[in-house]
Amino acid sequence: MPTQSTRYQLEIDLKWAQRRPSRDSPRAMSLTFQSVRPTPEEMLKLRKTALVFVFSLLAIGGLLLPSGPVAASSSDCPNGYFCFWVENNYSGPRYNLIAGDHNPNLQGNPCGGCRSSTNGSANGTWNDMASSWYNRTSIPICIFRDGNYTGLSEIIYSGSAPNSSNLGNDQMTSVRPAIWRQGPTQTTIPSARVCT
Repeated sequence: MPTQSTRYQLEIDLKWAQRRPSRDSPRAMSLTFQSVRPTPEEMLKLRKTALVFVFSLLAIGGLLLPSGPVAASSSDCPNGYFCFWVENNYSGPRYNLIAGDHNPNLQGNPCGGCRSSTNGSANGTWNDMASSWYNRTSIPICIFRDGNYTGLSEIIYSGSAPNSSNLGNDQMTSVRPAIWRQGPTQTTIPSARVCT
């Protein structure tokens, strides 16, 4: 690529503090150097490259920084877990129960900032806090209104993500996998997983 070059002449006044100038030593020195300036085509290419770089940074920044609050989703629940959230629509604090695990009394599990609308004594625990659920395990899960798997119950099947329950909002106290019950051989009662 052709470039334009310009010669510049620079005069530097040398001050000799310790030395007296003689007839042979110059009071000024002349330096010559060459500067290479890009052609107009090269300048245009540099400007385009700079613009692409700046817009790329802005685009990446826009992707990395959310423009507003991020919506919660049932898909936030990890695969292989039964999850429940304090708020409807899968928002607020989330409790993850690994497949096959159980909890006879959620009163013993702390939940910072949790406040129950139905049970003031449960505040700060997971008892009576759940408002939405997602079963990402391979087996049905039973939720119970009372401790030790008693009281009104509901089964939440694998892959199901209810945003409400027959128990009511903020009413779950215990949770466990559904029990396999073999139906009698000579009846029409099918074998199934059940809560009771």
